[in-house]
Amino acid sequence: MAAANDLRPVQARGNLEQMMKRQLELRRSETETVHAKCDALESKLGELRASVRQPPYGSNHAPNQSGTEQDTAPGLMEVDAQSTKNLTTEVSPEDVLRWAEEIG
Repeated sequence: MAAANDLRPVQARGNLEQMMKRQLELRRSETETVHAKCDALESKLGELRASVRQPPYGSNHAPNQSGTEQDTAPGLMEVDAQSTKNLTTEVSPEDVLRWAEEIG
């Protein structure tokens, strides 16, 4: 009986070490999953940024107000800041969510 009582702290320590190692393994695997998802989202964001930067119909060289040439897509005109402000206020959160679901 005395030997069994002496063994209990050793057994409790071993169980605690195993439990902590398992928790550490779980956290590491969850962290890897989060990192993988972040990498996938970053690559998708990079693709979206690249697609926005590329003109959809080729490019035409049109002079801007400073006299230098810039690439513009045919049929598109320059938009002033007030028009841009009006466009952004007309977009609702539902529109953004619908757009995100379409591209997701």
